Amino acid sequence: MTAKKYANMLFYTTLILLPILLMDGERMADAVRASLTLCARSLIPALLVPLVLSGILSAYGGALVLPGGRVFTKIFHLPRGGLSPFLLGALCGFPIGAKTAAELYDTGLYAKDDITRIAALSANTGPAFAVAVVGTSFFGSARIGWWLYLIQLFSAIVLGVINAKKHPLPSICEETVSNTLHISLSDILYKSSLSLLTITGTVAFFGTFCSLFSFFLPQSVTAVIAAILEVGNGTYYASRLPSAIGIPLASFAISFSGISVLFQNAAHLGVRGIPIVPIISQKLLQGSLAMLLTLLLLPILQ
Repeated sequence: MTAKKYANMLFYTTLILLPILLMDGERMADAVRASLTLCARSLIPALLVPLVLSGILSAYGGALVLPGGRVFTKIFHLPRGGLSPFLLGALCGFPIGAKTAAELYDTGLYAKDDITRIAALSANTGPAFAVAVVGTSFFGSARIGWWLYLIQLFSAIVLGVINAKKHPLPSICEETVSNTLHISLSDILYKSSLSLLTITGTVAFFGTFCSLFSFFLPQSVTAVIAAILEVGNGTYYASRLPSAIGIPLASFAISFSGISVLFQNAAHLGVRGIPIVPIISQKLLQGSLAMLLTLLLLPILQ
């Protein structure tokens, strides 16, 4: 998806949804307050430190080649430099994986198709959100959060291995990259704070729609819509449902990551001409697979 197509989609989506927001100003205000409360109590405490740490790691270069890259290449048939965004995405969560994959493309060492596959593999939710927010805060169990986190990563790896069979094994070359810190701590704190503010605004924006839907739709339908729109509100609404339904739905929300996160990923990838549609398709498959696995494992999750 190009930057122009991304901007047009965002513009027309806003035109369609704007009348819904303007129907009842007081309800909209209450919905925003509820979403901001969710951010203040759960998201901000869980994400601030990981965002700063990921900024420090990313400052060493998005193309930093880590030990184990050769194994990564053999498993996923991707250049070994892709291990860096995969690990950063797995440890720090969205949108770090896609952002780091986009930085790989800036080096000129990687093909666009490889970057698309790396971004799809790396766009995951980190343990800070899955465990501290979803597990502990929403479901009242860190154990559930760890299971959902691990199921998400397993689903991503399975799909990555399946996709690898469609591509030849790349030749392993020595990518020449710089691993010298090229940004100050104050800049990292500034950018991390901006990222946190962006995440908070995204949760509040999409949370407003979810809250408005809850006024005239059943709770289960609202939860499904929320899971598709935004992962924070999606997992929160899922936790309000019976666990037999809520936990698998939360698993889908975490693995799919929501339209809001996909928009954030598109902001990094689309401007570079990297297609976002294959990534969306991959995330839908990952969310579906994770939900199925969670249903099968439900007896031991609770």
